[in-house]
Amino acid sequence: MASKVLYACDQQFGAAYKALGVPAPVREVVHGVSPIGYEKQIPALLPPVAIPLWSTLSGVVICEWRHWFNERKPVIVRFYPESGLAVEWARSYEQFGYLILQNVLESQAELSPEVEEVAGHLGIADLNAVFAMWEKLGDHSSAFVTHESFVEDLPQSCFDEDMSGYRGDFPVFTATAGAPLDSTCSFEVHRRFSAGMPVLDVRDRVRGTEDAPPWLTPAPTSARCSTRCSQMATWRAPG
Repeated sequence: MASKVLYACDQQFGAAYKALGVPAPVREVVHGVSPIGYEKQIPALLPPVAIPLWSTLSGVVICEWRHWFNERKPVIVRFYPESGLAVEWARSYEQFGYLILQNVLESQAELSPEVEEVAGHLGIADLNAVFAMWEKLGDHSSAFVTHESFVEDLPQSCFDEDMSGYRGDFPVFTATAGAPLDSTCSFEVHRRFSAGMPVLDVRDRVRGTEDAPPWLTPAPTSARCSTRCSQMATWRAPG
């Protein structure tokens, strides 16, 4: 995690949260009520698709992931700046609220007043059922696969390696298959993690695909340098 803080997300994105419909209870919990201490300080530059909500102590940034120029549904992701990798965590703010509550339960390890306060802020009425699921299954998102807020639209975080049951539109890449490239950005081209390391082998495969869009096919270094030199020459030209 970078040591330099670039900005505080609640200060920089307050108006954006309201304009884009980030629920006020979610903002209140992650920026003030939660006993976990979600970090409002963002230590990394983010792509335009990412609207940061908080960062973790390990440097992962929790974001609304919103593609501005296609019809994909905005979702919540865990963005790993060091790997340039985004993983879908929730497909709605309702699901997101339950995952936040699960985080708080894991932190408190009991049905504490703090947990009850967070549930109240988020409007979660089935706290006892969530607590029972947490006791039995822990803090993995898959604990919610049968929950009414998840079952019809499971996020990728509910799946392990077998993604065949996933019905959402966040890109899925396997060793031999991939997603529609014209609606995919480079941060989504991966096979998640294995043994704690990002699996990025599919990026080379995508770059070699004839129909790969330009943003997934980086220009050779010499071409990038030539373009940059041309831009600098234009900028320096008089008149």
